[in-house]
Amino acid sequence: MADAAHGTPDYKTILDLEDDAAHAVWGDAWRMPSKEEFQELRNNCTWTWTTLGGVNGYNITSKKSGYTGNFIFLPAAGMMSGSKVQNAGTEGDYWSSSLYTTESCSSWSPYFTSSEFSTGDCYRYFGLPVRAVYGEVVPVAEIELNASSIDLQPGESSQLIANILPGNAINNSLIWVSSDDSIATVDSQGLVTAVSLGTANTSVYSANGVFAACRVSVSSNMLPGLNWIKIT
Repeated sequence: MADAAHGTPDYKTILDLEDDAAHAVWGDAWRMPSKEEFQELRNNCTWTWTTLGGVNGYNITSKKSGYTGNFIFLPAAGMMSGSKVQNAGTEGDYWSSSLYTTESCSSWSPYFTSSEFSTGDCYRYFGLPVRAVYGEVVPVAEIELNASSIDLQPGESSQLIANILPGNAINNSLIWVSSDDSIATVDSQGLVTAVSLGTANTSVYSANGVFAACRVSVSSNMLPGLNWIKIT
């Protein structure tokens, strides 16, 4: 959760396995796919709207070398709202294991019709189908930063670089956070910008909550007690 309005943030953006519906039901290496895995399916496959066994949906065929001809079928199963199934046969809504960072009550959800495919967010109290995947989960174990502390003056910037270990971790998305934006800000790529005098911590979090931090000290290089006078 990255939304402080709903509690203390842990900045996790992927479900823990014990909270993963596919893993909870089937165990072993079964799990729900991430947002990135759904997008890879979208980018590396041919999607053909069809009817299979009287059910509308997409026949998804791989375009990737070595996997050509492999396919799966995603039915347009709709979604459950309360006790009613809506849009069955015309829409497909699926759960992913990726959490929506700005709203703790939502998760990323692929959505499709016969003419559209998109990835957005969906409130977690709706009932959506799950298309499970099988594969070992390699979590992020450590994040290395290129600096443990930096000294800046107001207006100056410094680029932090995060190295994720191990290199084959399957969820390598990052969230950057400043402990005090009034002193120093950090953007989504790790660029730190000094705002005003003081000290703040810039932290970077992996999808599974592993983090590293850098201390940012913002000071002025003006000598104490020295007044600058403009001479005209």
